[in-house]
Amino acid sequence: MEAYQCDESGFFVGVIECQRNPIKIGQFLLPRNATYTHKPEECNWYNFDSGEWQIKETYEEKIEKGYNTNTIEVVIEGSPSKEQIKIAISQLMNML
Repeated sequence: MEAYQCDESGFFVGVIECQRNPIKIGQFLLPRNATYTHKPEECNWYNFDSGEWQIKETYEEKIEKGYNTNTIEVVIEGSPSKEQIKIAISQLMNML
């Protein structure tokens, strides 16, 4: 069974062949950061939260366009609580 492998950021890496599950006959093992969801040709990024393929600029594409790569982009979908925002800010500060 084939699956679509992504990197840690969700960008498409390639098509992989999944291993058979040795315990559950007829099932396959899906590696981390992989999905069975069909990838449209034009898409390059998989949103694991929504389960959809999307088009997203890569870091390299942003550099080519002259974007300031010293910034951090934060995307919080939905209506996060104050506590979720505090946690996200704390995690970002630990990255610096």
